[in-house]
Amino acid sequence: MSTDSRINSKFVLLSSDMLMKCTILIVALMIIATQSPAATYYMATSGSDSNAGSSSYPFLTLKRSMQAMTAGDTLIIRDGTYTGTSNQITNSQYPPVSATTWTTIKAEHDGGVTFDGQGTRDMLSVTFYSATNCYWKFEGIIWCKAYSTVVYTSFCNYIKFLRCGAYDAGSGNTGIFIVGRGCNYVLLEGCYAWGSGRTAISAYGNPTSTTHIIFRNCVGRIDRVSASDPIYTFGMYSVDYGLVQNCIAIDNDQTSYYLNNGGDWAGGFTTPSTDKDATNITFENCIVLNSHIGGIFTSGNVYHSYDTTFRNCIVWDVSSKSAAVNINMFRGYRNVVDHCTFGVASMYTGSYGLNGWAGTSTTRDSIVYNYIGDHCLYNMSEDYSCLFGNTQNFGDGSSAGSNTLTTTNPIYNAYTNTLGALKYITRIESNSNLSGKGSTGDIGANLTTLQGVSETLWGEIGYDSNTGVSMWPFPNENLIKIKMAAYTGGGVNGARGFCVGKSKDGSEQTLTKYIWEYLGNQIPDSIYATQIPNTLSAPTGVSVQIID
Repeated sequence: MSTDSRINSKFVLLSSDMLMKCTILIVALMIIATQSPAATYYMATSGSDSNAGSSSYPFLTLKRSMQAMTAGDTLIIRDGTYTGTSNQITNSQYPPVSATTWTTIKAEHDGGVTFDGQGTRDMLSVTFYSATNCYWKFEGIIWCKAYSTVVYTSFCNYIKFLRCGAYDAGSGNTGIFIVGRGCNYVLLEGCYAWGSGRTAISAYGNPTSTTHIIFRNCVGRIDRVSASDPIYTFGMYSVDYGLVQNCIAIDNDQTSYYLNNGGDWAGGFTTPSTDKDATNITFENCIVLNSHIGGIFTSGNVYHSYDTTFRNCIVWDVSSKSAAVNINMFRGYRNVVDHCTFGVASMYTGSYGLNGWAGTSTTRDSIVYNYIGDHCLYNMSEDYSCLFGNTQNFGDGSSAGSNTLTTTNPIYNAYTNTLGALKYITRIESNSNLSGKGSTGDIGANLTTLQGVSETLWGEIGYDSNTGVSMWPFPNENLIKIKMAAYTGGGVNGARGFCVGKSKDGSEQTLTKYIWEYLGNQIPDSIYATQIPNTLSAPTGVSVQIID
């Protein structure tokens, strides 16, 4: 073959290779061109459904906005109060669903957008009839004044509620925030629920399992209720695999407004199991404070809760409904109470502080202080705990472990007990009489850093790990206070507890300072560093648009 022939042959081969690469590139570009980029739409009380949904020309209603959206899009809602059927999310009117792509509906300013059911309709209530991967993300929105449950989902998988609020369920056995039957991989993070309702934030599974649910950094307060079934703040009801992280049940103290209730007052955190077993639930870094509906409960009736863990939790200043209701009741099987702090409970004769009932519950590395009225521990195995100031430490089936402390006063006093471990209910002081005295670490709870990486669902990296991020000041606390303090439903005054008054330094009260200063000692400067919030500002003003 001549030199020219070899050159021509190579040229042909090179041209063929280049042609193939160009063809692949063109096909790739064509595929990209056919994929629409995610769009951002806007909605406002001043908008129109004949608009394009842009920032300058927003839509008016949620119905029109969702019709325009495809999976992966974002809807930003301007501040205002939205009512009527065109602003509901229902079985037939809902955001686009997807197998993998998150669709976002968010308030332009957290807390500035309210969907108001006016007592006649539920503004977010979706029940699919087979498992549906939704991939919906709701941010900063408030729903309220429902006919039944304020926020309800069923057979909906992959949903995130971030920094959302809800209040005032309808009358009867209804709740405020409910993740319903058949839901999987749902996250409520930074959410808050208050007002009327049998429950504040709960998940429920029956007959189809509800699984892999996380409540993280949430606050609940029951203000009033008229219901025949048990009332509680946070619940994992017949749920398989649930996590409650860094959540606070607070100021459940309006007992004169808890009416027509023939069931138990089932506490701040509970695992009901009336309709189906509840399994593998963990409550971690949680607080029950100033609660007159009890502390923590696990259920056992026709069905039971199995393998419930309360780790690093605080239950302080609690009482129960009657002698028939214990302060903390463990009727499920294989309950573990680990590194928890219990303090100041008023018990009826015949009720118990921590009742193990089935005899399979364990308390370890925990404090039980000032439980007055009857037995502190009943039918619970225990060791490495501090039991002090209680009327009686042990009832049937309970006795002191070999490492139990019964003469050590855990309460700090600047004059009489400078080694007391509890200067604040939130932590065990270093070099105190309980530091390093547990089977592992301190005796009692240390709520200093947040559990669970933000926005992670069950199984994602960091979903159940310690973040190292300070738990204090508590996330979103200013907005939570503003909303809960303004509540006046049914004669209840929402400006109470952490929502009113001054802290020890004379500055305005906050959720963080209320909790840290509960024992009468001023909060450490390091918690807020140099940014002590003395004033709170509400979201921008709202207007009302009624659509029917």
